[in-house]
Amino acid sequence: MRNEVRVSRPWGGMRSHFSRTHSRTITSVTLCSATLGEDGKAEPPLGPLYIAAAFEEQGVAIDFRDFQVKDGAHGFSGEALAAFLTGHRELVAISCFVDMLPAVIDATRILHRQRSETLFLLGGPGPSASARRIVEKYPWIHGVVRGVKSQTDWSESCPV
Repeated sequence: MRNEVRVSRPWGGMRSHFSRTHSRTITSVTLCSATLGEDGKAEPPLGPLYIAAAFEEQGVAIDFRDFQVKDGAHGFSGEALAAFLTGHRELVAISCFVDMLPAVIDATRILHRQRSETLFLLGGPGPSASARRIVEKYPWIHGVVRGVKSQTDWSESCPV
């Protein structure tokens, strides 16, 4: 029997995360590393893999996708990333660096238009510095996880 993760966190406040209130049971997550290696070299997405392991430890099914290994991956718009995420689960968690942030926001906008019930959660160095602004400006993005893996308090930082 699998565990279920309950989504329920308040919006606002001066906490280490920023999210909107949702209350539903999440049993599966699409977790995407939306980074591109330098000079065409693929690098292991260690942060997202740690997160995948933590979700799996809680019994949440993970659909892990690494955008850097897709042919034609680029950060010029969100269309390629949105196509890469076709068939995603009910929660889409995307980790990125700042260079991919505009494409990630665009991809989530495209995916939200296709399936508005999807929850979107961003993390990684890209969205962390502007977490509050992202959640306030882009209403389809439900939260931003901030913190380094060894210091993140998952009970307070992640809305799942």
